[in-house]
Amino acid sequence: MTIFDGAVHRLEPNQPADRRWRRVARPLVQVGGEFQLEMFDSTWEDGSRVYSAPLQVKANGGVLLIDDLGRQRVSPKQILDRLLVPLEQDTDFLNLSASGRKVEIPFRAQLALSTNLKPAELLDEAYLRRLAYKVLMPDPTWEMWCRIFERERERLTIPPAPQALEMVQAMYGGRPTRGNHPRDLLERLVDVSSARGVRPQLTPELVEAAWNTLFVAS
Repeated sequence: MTIFDGAVHRLEPNQPADRRWRRVARPLVQVGGEFQLEMFDSTWEDGSRVYSAPLQVKANGGVLLIDDLGRQRVSPKQILDRLLVPLEQDTDFLNLSASGRKVEIPFRAQLALSTNLKPAELLDEAYLRRLAYKVLMPDPTWEMWCRIFERERERLTIPPAPQALEMVQAMYGGRPTRGNHPRDLLERLVDVSSARGVRPQLTPELVEAAWNTLFVAS
């Protein structure tokens, strides 16, 4: 079974001599509305004749994040029914479809669920009680929003322009500030810049164009 996935695993500097194994940093495996229960099953690859590890195996030693809980085709109850016992026992069982065998594997991932829906509308009290920690993530203050903006700007290597933040603040006009807005706005700015054949910069024209692609006027 192939566990290493370059999309989610970051190699550590000191690697074991046995090339069958890789030492990685604690992984973060994230899925959202596209999640289906089949993603918890191993997949047989005819070409390589090996199994591809499912999400919870790739997340071992790290975090398995299911984002937008309640917006999947499968219900939150079905997701937790599949995960709670393995989480409590630190053990999961995988069906190997090509051979018909079932194998026991360690389950050492931390499960994190996020949603913008009311938890009581997704799960009953018994399920919520088994989720030990609940954390409310309020909308960021403007100061926090600016810190997120600067972090994302540096990630995307966009030159700084302090006046751009003043422009964005004016454009909000009472609209709630969301924690995802800085990333989404700057990524749209990069897309708009690419379409126009110019370097991404925080000019009034590009900021306004990115804003208009991100928000739909009522």
